[in-house]
Amino acid sequence: MIDNETTVRALLDTAADLLSGDVLVVAADGTIQRVISQGKDGPFDSGESLAGLDLEDVLSLSFSVPDSLFGTDDKQLPNVFNAIHSTDEEPLPCVLMPPYGDAQEVACRSRSVDDTGCVLLAVTASNSSESLNPSSTLLRSISSIVPVGVVCVEATGSISVVNERAEEILDTTAEELIGSSYVQDGWELTDGDGNQIPLSDNPIKQTLETGKPLSELGYWLEGPNGDRRWLSVQTQPIFDGENIQRVVIGLNDTTGLKRRDRHLRQLVENGDFGGIGGWELDVETDRVTGIGTLGLYRNEPSSEYKPTLSEALEYYHPNDRDDVLEAVLSCQETGETMEVEARRETAAGQTRWVRLRAESVGDNSTDRIRGTIRDITVVKEREQRLRVMNRVLRHNIRNRVTTIQGNAGLLESQLSELPVVESLPEISVQRDSDTQIADPEELEVLIESLEPVEDIDIESLHHRALTIKNSARDLHSVAEKVRQYHKIVQRDIDDSVTNIGSVIENISEKFDDTHPNATIQVKNVTNQPVVGDPTAVQHVLNEVIENALKHNDQSNPIVRIRTKLDQSGLAIRVLDNGPGMPDAEQEIVNHGRETPISHSSGVGLWSAKWIVRRLGGNISTALRNPHGTIVEVVLPQPGSTEEV
Repeated sequence: MIDNETTVRALLDTAADLLSGDVLVVAADGTIQRVISQGKDGPFDSGESLAGLDLEDVLSLSFSVPDSLFGTDDKQLPNVFNAIHSTDEEPLPCVLMPPYGDAQEVACRSRSVDDTGCVLLAVTASNSSESLNPSSTLLRSISSIVPVGVVCVEATGSISVVNERAEEILDTTAEELIGSSYVQDGWELTDGDGNQIPLSDNPIKQTLETGKPLSELGYWLEGPNGDRRWLSVQTQPIFDGENIQRVVIGLNDTTGLKRRDRHLRQLVENGDFGGIGGWELDVETDRVTGIGTLGLYRNEPSSEYKPTLSEALEYYHPNDRDDVLEAVLSCQETGETMEVEARRETAAGQTRWVRLRAESVGDNSTDRIRGTIRDITVVKEREQRLRVMNRVLRHNIRNRVTTIQGNAGLLESQLSELPVVESLPEISVQRDSDTQIADPEELEVLIESLEPVEDIDIESLHHRALTIKNSARDLHSVAEKVRQYHKIVQRDIDDSVTNIGSVIENISEKFDDTHPNATIQVKNVTNQPVVGDPTAVQHVLNEVIENALKHNDQSNPIVRIRTKLDQSGLAIRVLDNGPGMPDAEQEIVNHGRETPISHSSGVGLWSAKWIVRRLGGNISTALRNPHGTIVEVVLPQPGSTEEV
């Protein structure tokens, strides 16, 4: 025991220089000689007890025996024995491990006392680490005013600082996080593809181990409450000499930006955009640059991909390439403004209509051709719908009305030729069923009255009436299809998700009732989700199946429905045993066009084509061997166009 008064005074004077906390006087051999309790930030209750131990028990302990009082736990914090011999000015994180009670994290700093052979060990609880290091107070002050989320993780792995913005981003409180490990159950970190980030790749762990800052990182973070946020993460280590003292993590909630970026990529890949892009042709180098030319259609950044004019033309429809080239060359030669409309393919393989407009610029007016490109697909589709609707009104409805008028006129003419006996002789022609007409005069009158009726062609009258009825029904069907289509497209049909199995089941039951002679076979149909409003998807399949039954000349029409997953999405295939889809309707399905001479009889397949295209899918048809038709509708699945 230390009894020399001078020595004790020297010890106390030295202890006064240490920060508030508990101070242990440790002899050179590692035994605890005395406890000086400051009663503020120390882990000990008083000088008479040390972490649940009586003072006399404490004084018998020795730091030369590892883990006797201070030691390591699963976080592998250093033994306090190392702190006794440390010359670092900054506190060393340790773990107090009493035989009674829970272990607690502490910070220790030692200072040797001259001419005594003793060491003073200042022990401070981790939750008051700012009193040991004034930089923590500064860090808290800075983090309280910055607009991003700030979390500070000590070298021990425990969280020491959480600012208000971080609380909002993480949807929790600082009290729940401070003092806990940065690795916790209930928090899941995943990359953009949804793959869980292993602990070895955790940015905090990487910075703690390597001492290197990390920036421009993005992760999905899902908390215990199930909320999922896309975080932009940066890490910055803070050193104490050569050792990492703590890591500061900057968090920014960019979920909105992530979703907008995903939507933009979908627009780029699907070509479904309504903006204007710019492009430029350098006549001397024959290179095309600009986001509007290829950047909106290819995966390569437009600043890096600079195709030749011939290479750029390859992305246009074969039937439109000559028109585009002629317009460009004419602009180059004459200097006059060019404007041309053409079709081109997107990265997703879809065809879009664009309008190219440009003019010559430069000293010689032909050095460069600079212009804009605009997606006019919506305009073109609207024009197409107007043409189809106009044709339906002008041709189909006019023909049906003409048919109704003609048959009604013939029916009226035939009925008007029927003579009407205005008066009969004053005889009684009514008899009981058991009474025979015996008077010759009465018989002659009846025969003369019935002679005109014998000349009436009852079968012809029935045919005329049936024709009128069918024509009226066709008119009603066309009007109903147009009404259904407009009702569907007025909604955001591409913002919903539909389970295809349920839709096919409902359709199968419907046609079983309306076409009892037909057989609807549903096989290998998966209940996968597809993009699209249920009503819209059902309308498409209704039209395809109804068309297959309408053209089927078999006594027992058969329609088979199958589904298959492929890279483009979910393919729904409708096969029939009929004579084959007419050429005019194949043109509608495969190419979205018709001619004045060859066109469809209605709007059903057109509406199916328009809806599928709006959903980002594709519809095609082919004839089967030896007979029949197969129609394939491919609809995208949720997320298939994300990192999708």
